[in-house]
Amino acid sequence: NLMKQTEERRSESRMQEICLSGLMRGREVGGYWPCASHPVASLPTLLRHRLPSAGPSHSGFSLFEALIAMGVFALAFGGLALALDSSIGAGVEARNVARMRRELESRIAFCMVVPPDPGTRRVIEAKDNRGVRVEETFEPYLVKTAEGIELQDLWNLTIKVEADGLHAEAGTVVLRQGE
Repeated sequence: NLMKQTEERRSESRMQEICLSGLMRGREVGGYWPCASHPVASLPTLLRHRLPSAGPSHSGFSLFEALIAMGVFALAFGGLALALDSSIGAGVEARNVARMRRELESRIAFCMVVPPDPGTRRVIEAKDNRGVRVEETFEPYLVKTAEGIELQDLWNLTIKVEADGLHAEAGTVVLRQGE
């Protein structure tokens, strides 16, 4: 009787191995997986059967493995967050520099047509100019030739812009007759 039970267990164990190897090879017959002990068993039923093992069964990850994986993920995510923050900061600074340069070029073009009064300073506050503060000065430009002759009607146009802690300055010499 004991011999018969042992033989039945071996036979059933062998059937389960065949059944599971069929699962691993992907053999499917009419929506069911073939198995000698359960000819019409569905996949969830087959997955509940376990093969006998020699030692303790290890399923899933240990706590230590999960903690190590979370630590690696946290480091990678932290590095990505720093890179994105740096990239966003550089983008904002580039946008502000471009905005200041555009304002500077625009103000130079405008002042070439309508210069500030000679010897004065014209200021446009940031709140009135899309966040960019502009300061324009128009002063005489004194220059002498090699012979010591002073050139007349030259003016120095200087424009300073400030926005979000950034500063830029440009200047040009303008010939203006009749002043």
